[in-house]
Amino acid sequence: MRRARLILLTLLLIPALAFAERATWFKVELIAFERLGRSDTNSELWPANPGGPDWSRAVSLRPTGTGPAGSPAPFERLSRNDYELGPHMWSLSRDRSGVRPLIHRAWVQPIGSRKGAAAVYLKSSGSVDLEDDAPDSGRTGAPPMEGTLTLSRNRYLHADLDLLLRRADGVDPVSGTAARRTYRLHAQRRMRSGELHYIDHPAMGVLIKVTPFGPAQPTMDDEPPETPDQPGD
Repeated sequence: MRRARLILLTLLLIPALAFAERATWFKVELIAFERLGRSDTNSELWPANPGGPDWSRAVSLRPTGTGPAGSPAPFERLSRNDYELGPHMWSLSRDRSGVRPLIHRAWVQPIGSRKGAAAVYLKSSGSVDLEDDAPDSGRTGAPPMEGTLTLSRNRYLHADLDLLLRRADGVDPVSGTAARRTYRLHAQRRMRSGELHYIDHPAMGVLIKVTPFGPAQPTMDDEPPETPDQPGD
């Protein structure tokens, strides 16, 4: 049985390793935050069940130092010394900023065609309640924010962000248990490498920067700026 499992695992890893060899490597840094005190989140009609990401395609980031010395492994988290968006994180963390940062991650990964693209699983710390259907279902509660980021590259860089924000919402009058409200940000964006991109939503916001990693890489072609994403897109 153990041998069969090892063979199966090897077969599953072969496409991922081949994809990493063909793809161009990039450094990715992301900050996701919750908006506080926004009246439009109360005035708009939000779906009771907004759906969620495809967790079956999600891969978790590896701990820092997983790869050989001087050569990070695919999807390995970088150390804080390699973060670039620290000043933005500091600004968002100020008491009067009106937002609360929930996720700040930086990692390296190969980015190739959309067909072989991996969905990176991201989550905040803490929990909202005891219900959870996400990949890390062994924890005691659902995190306030979690989702996936899928990056692919053809002529341009493409980002597919699918993020959930959960908020405590009083007590359910039927069950008597803690109730929650879930917001979903699902956005697709063409990006330029080396530039900071902002994805907006009435309840949350995301900063993403993708830069070439390692030897000199071909730059992405420029293109016109896009219109802001709409809630739930």
